[in-house]
Amino acid sequence: MARKYDLISELYNRTCKTVVSNPQNWQAFLASACRNYKLRYDEQLLVYAQRPDATAVLEIEQWNKIFGRWVNRGARGIAVFADENRSRQRLTHYFDISDTHESRYSRTVPIWDMRQEYEADVIETLESTFGEIENKSSLAEAIMGAARNAAEDNIPDYLQDLYYATEGSSFEEVEEDIVAFIYKNVVTNSVAYMMMSRLGVDTDGYFELDDFRDVTNFNTQETLNALGFATSDIAEMGLTEISKTITALNRQNRIIVGQDRNEYNKVENNDERSLDNERTDLHDGGRLQPSESETSTAAGSDVGQIRSDEERVSEGTSQSPLLQSPDEGRTDTALGGSGTESQQDGGNNPEADGTERGSDRTDESGGYDEMGSSDELPSQLGTGNRESGSDIRLEYYDRTHEDKSLPFFGRDEVINEILRTTPHLSASLEEIKDYYEHNPDNKDRTEYIKSIFNNDYTELTLEDGRTVGYKTFENVLHLWEGKYDSRTAQSFYDWAVIARHFEAMRLLGELSDSIKPLPSMDGQMTFILDGRAEEKKTSAFVFSQEIIDAVLANGSGFSEGKMRIYEQFEKSLSAKENADFLKNEYGWGGSYPVIIGAGIDESHDGKGITITKGIGKENPHITLSWSQVEKRIGELIRMDRYLNPKEKERYPQWLESQEERRAKIEEMKRNREILSNAPPEQEVEPAEKEPEEAEQPQDVQYEYHLGDKVYIGASEYEILSVDDERVMLYDYDMPLFNKEFSRTEFDRKVRENPMNEHLIVKEEPAEERNETEEVQTNMGSMPIEDYREIVASQSGFDSYDEMYKQGYRIGNGYDKEPESVVPAWEQKKKVKGFDLHPDVPMADRHTFNLRENEVETVGKKERFRRNIMAIQLLKKCQEENRFATPEEQIVLSKYVGWGGLSEAFDENNSAWATEYLELSSVLTPGEYASARESTLTAFYTPSEVITAIYKAMEQMGFKEGNLLEPSCGIGNFIGMLPDAMQDSKIYGVELDTISAGIAQQLYQKTTIAAQGFEETNLPDSFFDGVVGNVPFGDFKVSDKRYDKHLLIRKTVLKIRRSSLKQRSRKSKSRLQRRKN
Repeated sequence: MARKYDLISELYNRTCKTVVSNPQNWQAFLASACRNYKLRYDEQLLVYAQRPDATAVLEIEQWNKIFGRWVNRGARGIAVFADENRSRQRLTHYFDISDTHESRYSRTVPIWDMRQEYEADVIETLESTFGEIENKSSLAEAIMGAARNAAEDNIPDYLQDLYYATEGSSFEEVEEDIVAFIYKNVVTNSVAYMMMSRLGVDTDGYFELDDFRDVTNFNTQETLNALGFATSDIAEMGLTEISKTITALNRQNRIIVGQDRNEYNKVENNDERSLDNERTDLHDGGRLQPSESETSTAAGSDVGQIRSDEERVSEGTSQSPLLQSPDEGRTDTALGGSGTESQQDGGNNPEADGTERGSDRTDESGGYDEMGSSDELPSQLGTGNRESGSDIRLEYYDRTHEDKSLPFFGRDEVINEILRTTPHLSASLEEIKDYYEHNPDNKDRTEYIKSIFNNDYTELTLEDGRTVGYKTFENVLHLWEGKYDSRTAQSFYDWAVIARHFEAMRLLGELSDSIKPLPSMDGQMTFILDGRAEEKKTSAFVFSQEIIDAVLANGSGFSEGKMRIYEQFEKSLSAKENADFLKNEYGWGGSYPVIIGAGIDESHDGKGITITKGIGKENPHITLSWSQVEKRIGELIRMDRYLNPKEKERYPQWLESQEERRAKIEEMKRNREILSNAPPEQEVEPAEKEPEEAEQPQDVQYEYHLGDKVYIGASEYEILSVDDERVMLYDYDMPLFNKEFSRTEFDRKVRENPMNEHLIVKEEPAEERNETEEVQTNMGSMPIEDYREIVASQSGFDSYDEMYKQGYRIGNGYDKEPESVVPAWEQKKKVKGFDLHPDVPMADRHTFNLRENEVETVGKKERFRRNIMAIQLLKKCQEENRFATPEEQIVLSKYVGWGGLSEAFDENNSAWATEYLELSSVLTPGEYASARESTLTAFYTPSEVITAIYKAMEQMGFKEGNLLEPSCGIGNFIGMLPDAMQDSKIYGVELDTISAGIAQQLYQKTTIAAQGFEETNLPDSFFDGVVGNVPFGDFKVSDKRYDKHLLIRKTVLKIRRSSLKQRSRKSKSRLQRRKN
């Protein structure tokens, strides 16, 4: 036992690391724990590690004595620690309900299920348990409110334990109030997630991965225990009260599933306490539908009906289309001994596996356990056979009516086992393998796989003793766990996914007819409680070359990535150039899974590509450097194995479209360069004037146009706006700080500076004016071509084409003085849009109040829709050259970026096909690439964090001054500026053009630079404070623009020494730096 205890201890330690390695793993654990919420947290963690799909677990004695159910032969127990403190090295074993079967003394397992009509009562229960709830508009909102109240009331009881446990964790040296804030937030979200999952609420609509990002800070077993026990205990309080409410409602409404009312009343009073109030009772789970054909006892007529059905089966005349594994019909031999002896021996009596004829279950004789009589089967069941093959006409399954009340059924290894071991396919595994090797097209494979399946309701027994089944439809394959009429979990899979599972088995070497068939019940004789069951020692997994090739042939994960890679290698460049290209094309990210059905994931970063089998550092993995990736992709291309047939067919058209696109881009660049670098007239030395003409006229006139250069003192500016009242100037060196003058002061400063003589309007000689007037009069009826040639001739060119090529511009009303052409790379770059409309007075601009218009949390599809609406509105405002109205600002404020919306950029995700096309049409290629790269990093700061930062600044004495937001997004920090700090001036910087554009529209009086902070020219010692949640994550990239220490150093230089600097960043980065 000590050895087994050590193995479970190691498993526990490993699982602790896994569940906090990322938010997805923590959510998966919570979804598992909610089904067994009465277990201790450490027990829930071990159940998740060994049987994450467990629905309701009990020890073997409790199954026998309380519910009269016997544990199946071959069932593998779930080992947990016998006591919470682990003071004794002893284990206890739980068995899931799916590991048991009924006896003649069975009673229905009271697993409660949430119903829509109970919603009001459940909300009332939550409020009476946890206090008044502000928002009760829906069950989900009520659960969130209850979780907040529960955390507020109970967190202090657990917080001290966390303070004692911070040594060696990410919380070490972090202020206690910050630790408390993070702890409360994670516990609140975790409790709500567990309760929602148990009640069948769609958690995707209320939670994002960002809501659980701080779980990674609980990176020691002690801190994780503080989180886990608090979450488990608080969730159990709520779910226990909800259980009582639903049980009472079921009694009132006489909803007693699969049990006669009189039988129920006999046991109700005796067992109510043990079922609802004691920790030793059933640890139940959600959405399990008991069979309506089950009874506690069987009358003689019922048994006769079952036996009659069995006789018909043996005669081969059954009308039931339900097929089972060939081993299902074998008769199990009794173990012998009385019921008492059997229970002492391992908890199973002679009836435990249905071996005694005359019991209420005789599945050994060929009957259909729980589905024996024909009237228990769905009315739409039809017959089918293996030989029918592709001639089967399958019906279409309408997924809009899909029953989503049952848990999801779909672990890769279970699906593969079903597909690999069903005896009812019209092709052998070797034949399937051969077809796949000669037909790489996914569409052909999908049609082939669908054609070889039988059209029956088919049930099988897996190697671990569980019953599973499937049914084919035209569009999906329906898989379930348990007997059909008492399914405990189910899922519907597109045929394309099933076809990929066969490909995964081919890559893993599992498509072989030499694989042993599933054992019968007689073959499953190992019992865990008598010590004969040992953990199977798996051989080391080896990544075959075929698996590596499949991962590489998947491409970079970005749209058209494979095409770009193939084109790169066709250029015959050096290996280093190709490797650098791959590193840039892939970027940072991964695919989980990269091979559907194989459990193989892929991640890539600046070092290369890492391929893993399973989750966790202990699992098999291999890392390929970019030079190795370059070498193998080159070999695949040379062997013509990189692109599949469809991609090869499409590549010429894609290449042609790329050439056209590049040609257009080059033409646009040339045109812009020509127009921006147009050569003015050559400077002419003025002839010597007569002495009386040397003096400059006193009534000289200056003419200003937008974009003209002007010099104030020694500084160079560009005119942004000019009218009779004021002039706005753009500062090349300090683009965030525009200069504004009254018209009178501006005119005076211009006249004072001789460098502004190029703005003087030269008076045209009288004879030239007359000639021009005559020419213009005669041009009224000329064709446009003749007009162009005349203008070109007057301008000194041989033709209009020559004039156009040299970028000559006309129509300004005056001739500009000559300037030498400055190459484009030497010109100063002006970032467009720091002040979108400088001609609009400040009094006519609107500042959005984010505090009064907070954006509510919605699901992924709605977030996508709001993003698109905001972008379309932004582009409309830009096209119409105006600021957004207050009503339009509300639409713009709901833009939340693309963090967590990677599905929208996946061209192969059929569920997001419409969104993918819409996204491609709305965004420019540059915007699309930027948005795609931001799916893993673009998460805007929550209002609670912003409020906390401003509160800290206020407590430290800051009231007003110049504030800098170096990564402002759409301006949430600007919109949340407290009333007490409204006299402050905020300057924002944002690299993403879409986010910057929306911020400029929302906060029209604030200057926001649409460029990277590292590129922005800002004066040193100018700002009094810096606010923001700058993405200084604990990761490195090759681009120096994102060097967190460089940006911090630059920020410090911009702050006055006597002023406050406040910033919020991940504590983990700070702690790690201190440790090092």
